[in-house]
Amino acid sequence: MTKYAILFAPAVLSHDMKDYKLLYRYNDFVKKRFDETSFLTGIPVNVLLKDQENTTDFSHFQIVKFGLFAGMMGIAEHICSLEKNSPFISGGISLGDLNAICLAGAVKFEDAINILKIRKESEGDKEAVALTYVDKDEDYQYYNKFPNMNIAVNFGMVDTGLRRMLMLSGEREVLETIGRQGPAEINIMPKEMCRAALHSKFRNYVAEETRTYLESNTINDPAFLIASAVKRFDIIKEKEMIRENVIVSETNTLDLNHLIKQVESTNVDKIFCVGPFLRDLNINFKSSISVEYLDKKNMIHLL
Repeated sequence: MTKYAILFAPAVLSHDMKDYKLLYRYNDFVKKRFDETSFLTGIPVNVLLKDQENTTDFSHFQIVKFGLFAGMMGIAEHICSLEKNSPFISGGISLGDLNAICLAGAVKFEDAINILKIRKESEGDKEAVALTYVDKDEDYQYYNKFPNMNIAVNFGMVDTGLRRMLMLSGEREVLETIGRQGPAEINIMPKEMCRAALHSKFRNYVAEETRTYLESNTINDPAFLIASAVKRFDIIKEKEMIRENVIVSETNTLDLNHLIKQVESTNVDKIFCVGPFLRDLNINFKSSISVEYLDKKNMIHLL
């Protein structure tokens, strides 16, 4: 049997869901998870798939996360069925981390959906996230020097090592100012897509509500190893650390390279990258590891 890992993508709030719409029609695993998500949230499947106007109380921000979570979960379960065994290790960035711990049985699917309900946007338009690229010779920690903003996700070096990709998080006005004055252009996400300063101190209330929820519900030891994107944590094997990882990741910077190093340290033969966006990063995995991307460009054997 292949010793493999599954790496889950973060939420891409601009994702058009066309790939999952196709999988919903032809893949039983994906259909099951979308139907279950619809039942647990009350959101029609066609809304989750962006095939119908959203008239629910949930924002675009949450609906995309529900849909991507369901779709990535179904794809991962399909992989497990094809491989006829569980992954040796799994992990993900932001939303993808929740996919990994759910796949490992550390939290139930219903509990994962309830955690996503807690991860709502802030009220008003004060908070935002943005993407930027920093040349390899620039000090990327520049973006951690300002009050009311920070690096939310460090995606590491992209474009064959020429520049670093960062997601920034904080007050929208601060991000706009730094975008005008800083060393690189900042692409701030539109208000209609995101009004939350993700992975920052602004999410303390979400972290505390998540803690309360997890302490009153059952968490299990994961069925396989979980890699964390939080730099203070190493590979997770026990339920106590599952809880802390979910809570701490809400308010702390995530680091993709930290997660990948943990996965590679287990000497897996193959990594399945599930979800949008990961292919675009051109991650420099170890040459000894086979990598397959399960995204809109590679769905044929999922149909």
